[in-house]
Amino acid sequence: MKVKVTYGCELASVPTMVKGMLNEVEKVIEAQLQRIKIIQSMIEAEEFQPIAPASIDSVRKALTSADQSLADGQSILQGYVDVQVAGETATRQPTPTPEATDG
Repeated sequence: MKVKVTYGCELASVPTMVKGMLNEVEKVIEAQLQRIKIIQSMIEAEEFQPIAPASIDSVRKALTSADQSLADGQSILQGYVDVQVAGETATRQPTPTPEATDG
């Protein structure tokens, strides 16, 4: 069962955190690519009877999990970019000066 876990971190550490997530996804994808190559070899050698369909299903599930991790990373990074853009916009807007009053 998958659960969503939320926790806070320093804004400056967000890119590093997302990079770590992407590294993990990369490992999963590379492993699944190797599995696909093995399945292809099994099919070419006609040694694929019961194990190939189950292996393909396993690859598919692993890639679905990798896709979810990518979606999480994308969402986190989009939030980071939104905060950065909002900060830049706030610093560009002129500060109002008080009106001089006759008195």
